[in-house]
Amino acid sequence: MKFYEFLIYCPLWVIVLFLATITDVIIHLMREKQEGIGYQVAYSAKIGDLALLGIVFIAITVLKRGVVLPHWLMNNNLHYAIILTSISLGIIVNSSTLETRSGKIADIYHDIVIAPMFLYFFIVLFPVIYFGGYKYEKISAISFVLLWASLVVYDILTERMNQREFLKKRGIKLW
Repeated sequence: MKFYEFLIYCPLWVIVLFLATITDVIIHLMREKQEGIGYQVAYSAKIGDLALLGIVFIAITVLKRGVVLPHWLMNNNLHYAIILTSISLGIIVNSSTLETRSGKIADIYHDIVIAPMFLYFFIVLFPVIYFGGYKYEKISAISFVLLWASLVVYDILTERMNQREFLKKRGIKLW
């Protein structure tokens, strides 16, 4: 499967820069351009995304050790179906929750690009860790997911999920 080969052979610094740009830099730039200030106040997005990236890097470490993956996980059609499903879920979530948030392009980008990317990674990389990871890697990956999930709950309870409204309540004026 080309995706796994890419992760094995691509220099790690390229993957780190690419994922940091996709998950954080672009959001800040979009918000700066459209709202007057780049920001990310949702802990699940700022800290949680780093935890989710930790899972990606654990899986890359396992792949580089030469883990043998089950045949079904190597099927390109399965990966295409997972990608399509992930993007579809992102569109559904975006459509059903956008009114409760700012509705700005950065939120749409998060729902349609970042969230589906993480869902795809979770589905195709967690088995890599399961089949080839050491015990501490498995525990770390599960801990990262639990950290992210707890941050989502915290953001909901503290009303950080609607970041624009959260900032307005604290006197930060956006365009």
